[in-house]
Amino acid sequence: MAFIIKVTNQLTPAIATSINTNVAAAHLIIDPLIIPLSKAQTTGILHVAANREAETAAIRSGIMGAFAASLPTGLTIELFDAMTQEQADTDAQQAHYASLAAELENHGIIIRNNRFVYALQALDTASLLGKTNPAIAAAEKIIRDDFYSKTTAGGEVDYTISIAGTTTIGGVKSDKYLTNTGTTILTVLKVNGNVIDTITIYPGSARLIPIGWVNVIVTNKSATEAGAFAVYMK
Repeated sequence: MAFIIKVTNQLTPAIATSINTNVAAAHLIIDPLIIPLSKAQTTGILHVAANREAETAAIRSGIMGAFAASLPTGLTIELFDAMTQEQADTDAQQAHYASLAAELENHGIIIRNNRFVYALQALDTASLLGKTNPAIAAAEKIIRDDFYSKTTAGGEVDYTISIAGTTTIGGVKSDKYLTNTGTTILTVLKVNGNVIDTITIYPGSARLIPIGWVNVIVTNKSATEAGAFAVYMK
């Protein structure tokens, strides 16, 4: 069931301006750290996970620190340790900003929910008022025809998805819209795709399915309501 979530502290225009000022200041500090990468560098860069971090630390301790002759030309153990500190500081700053981004994302989800719930309440009220007011009835019909029509012309197919459920859809037409026709937040990801490419679709909105996403996984983020969506199929 959809409901309004109380917002204790609002993100006012003044707060938004303050955040923008601080973000601009942060850009002045961080932007000079940007390192442009060539296509070859982007393709060949090693993504070091926790196990490789442990290996790096073991090599530092057991070989590089113990046998100076093992150090690559131009590298000193002091330089390597300075890189270790730089990595730790970079990770810490990233965590700070990621935490702030997550908090803002959650705030946005709540505000977006509240706006939509209020809008649905207004639509329900319009349904009642429209019984005696032709103008309201006509306005309501436009909304319902645009957003609640169940037609499947042109290969569009309607689906429902259970509470907190996940469904895999095969044979999707890429570069076509997947429309969230329900009142829950949905996420979409290509089967065996990278989680960072996950697409979030809010109620009443649609997103283009990227080219090549033929088989997708759709997830309903709500733990209280079933979801619904429409997607073009081959």
